[in-house]
Amino acid sequence: MSAVPVPPSNPTERPLRVVHLLHTVAHGGVETILVNWITRLDPARVVPTMVVFANPDGSERAFLDAASAQGIETRTIPWSRRKPVLAASRSLARILREVDADIVHTHNVYAEIVGYLAARKVGAKVLTTLYVWADFGWKRNIQQWVSARLIRRFDLVTSQCAATMRETTRRGVPADRQRILISGHEPCHEFLTAAEREAGRAAEGLTPDNVVLLNLARLYPEKAQAFLLRAFRTIVDQRPQARLWIMGVGPLEAELRALATELGLDDTVRFVGFKPKPHRFLQLADIQVHPSFAEGVPLALCAGMAVGLPIVATAVGGVPEIVLPGRTGVLMEARDAPAFVEACLRLIDDVPERHRLGAGGRSFVENEYTLEVAASQLIATYEEMMR
Repeated sequence: MSAVPVPPSNPTERPLRVVHLLHTVAHGGVETILVNWITRLDPARVVPTMVVFANPDGSERAFLDAASAQGIETRTIPWSRRKPVLAASRSLARILREVDADIVHTHNVYAEIVGYLAARKVGAKVLTTLYVWADFGWKRNIQQWVSARLIRRFDLVTSQCAATMRETTRRGVPADRQRILISGHEPCHEFLTAAEREAGRAAEGLTPDNVVLLNLARLYPEKAQAFLLRAFRTIVDQRPQARLWIMGVGPLEAELRALATELGLDDTVRFVGFKPKPHRFLQLADIQVHPSFAEGVPLALCAGMAVGLPIVATAVGGVPEIVLPGRTGVLMEARDAPAFVEACLRLIDDVPERHRLGAGGRSFVENEYTLEVAASQLIATYEEMMR
C-alpha cells in the first residue's frame, strides 16, 4: 500500500483550530497515533488541542503526561461511571468556545457522543476516526451499534484502513462522506550493532542457536495470546531452540501465565511486560508473531517492521495493508493453527528469508507509511472540511 499526501488548496487565512477528543484508560495504540499526528502538524495550518475525559480512577493520567511531555496542550472534561454525557458536553462546549474551534475530531464512542453534542452547540464541524469493527462481546458491541448510528450525522467519517472503511460503509455511512487517514509510523533511528545485539541476547539468557518469536500486544482476548501459547507448544516440540517472548500488559496476564505453565512452557516462554523503549528490545528477537482475531492497523507491527523484523500475522482488519505477503511477512486466516505453526517453522529454519522480509518491512515503514504522509493527509482532510 502506498499513500500519497494530498496537497492543500485554498488554505484558510488563520490556522484551523482542531480539538481532539478521546476517552482513554491507558496509553496504547490510539493514544500513540494521536501524539504522533499532533506533533507532526504544521502550526501555520492547524492548531490542535487535546481534550481527555477525566476518569474517576485517574487512568487517563499516563496519556496526559505523555502528551504534555511532547508539548501538546491538554484539557480534561468530567466523567464518571454514570456517563454524564450532558455535563461533559457542556464542559467541552466551553473549551470549544475558548479556543475558537473549527473542528472536533473524536476517537471512540463516548467521545463521539459528547463531541457531537458540543460541536453542534457551538457550530463547529465534527468528524471521527474509526480503528476497527469487530465482535468484542456484548458491551462493546452495543457501543459499536450506537456509534454506527450516530456517526451517520457527522460531517466526515475517517478510518485507519480500507478494511475498516468498508465495514463502516456496510454499517450505513455513505462512502462519499468517508476518508482514510493512515496512522504512519516513526522509522527506527537507533539500531543495535551486531556486537550490541549479541551481548543483549546473552544478557537475556539466550544462546546463539535460539530463535526468538516475539509478540507485542496488550494482553486482551482479541490479541489471541492463548492461541499463540498453544501454537507455540507445537512449534517448540519440533524446534526446541525456539523461544517466545510476550511483550505487553493487560488483564489476562495471570490467566496466560497459568496456561503457559499448564502447557509446560515455563522454560521457553517469557512474559517481558512493558518496555519504555521497545525498539531496542525488538531488535533482540528474530520473528514477530501477531495472531490477533481483530485489528485495525496495529502499531506494534509497524514497530517491528521499523527495526527489520519479519512478520507472521493473521489477515484481519488492516493487517494485510502493511504485512505484504512475500515482501514484509507471512499472512494466514485467523485461528488457523496449522498454517500459523507452519509459517513460524519455515522462518525459524530460513535465516535468509527472515532477513529479506525484515528488510522489506523496514523499507515499507521508512518510505510508504511515514508520519509525514499521515500528517499531510490529516491536514488536507481538515482543510477539505472547511471548504
